[in-house]
Amino acid sequence: MDLLKEVVLTAEEIYYIGKKINGRFLDYDYIASMADFGRIRNMKMEEIVDSLVRKGYAEEDLFGNVDIDPQVLDFIYPVYNSIFESELSVIEGAEPKIRYKFHIMDDQSVAVCGTGHEYRICRSDSRSRLELLRALTGIQQDAGEAPSEITMDQAENILITKGMWIGTEAAVYLYGIANEAFYAPDKVQTDENNTVRMHRISGNVFEKQVMQVLNGG
Repeated sequence: MDLLKEVVLTAEEIYYIGKKINGRFLDYDYIASMADFGRIRNMKMEEIVDSLVRKGYAEEDLFGNVDIDPQVLDFIYPVYNSIFESELSVIEGAEPKIRYKFHIMDDQSVAVCGTGHEYRICRSDSRSRLELLRALTGIQQDAGEAPSEITMDQAENILITKGMWIGTEAAVYLYGIANEAFYAPDKVQTDENNTVRMHRISGNVFEKQVMQVLNGG
């Protein structure tokens, strides 16, 4: 197999590989997105193995023994063994529009993109995460004419970040994007209509705060 740039796996394939290699951790979101977890638990794995073989990620011999390509295993190693995980979601309306997970280790990290059944896994570092953040917001510079305060329902998009060291509680933060500017919610402060109010923050502050969460401090 040529040098990998990305690996594309279904949730079932991620689960299958994790069980096969005795991975240390597996984010529950992957399990929750599987179409039929009961069927997987019953070890009816033929379709999963066939799919991995078709993609060139695995080989199966005549006796049914399955070997996952070592390059694939090395590439996705952080998915099962990272000590820090973070997440970046952009929500438009009520549904996630874009969602990335980051499995971060000292010497190897990956980004996982997917809002449904299939996930694209690629290499990731702090610089690529910053470039991704800038691409997702689409804002090149602060808009001077933007209002200093909005309500959350006035935000065009909501950006949610989450960071968690394995075994600890996740830290979750959200931001609003509107009028080509960034907004952070007041400290759980609502008005008389129970509406969350958000104050404007600079692009530099926004990037610094988000990257601290995505990179693990």
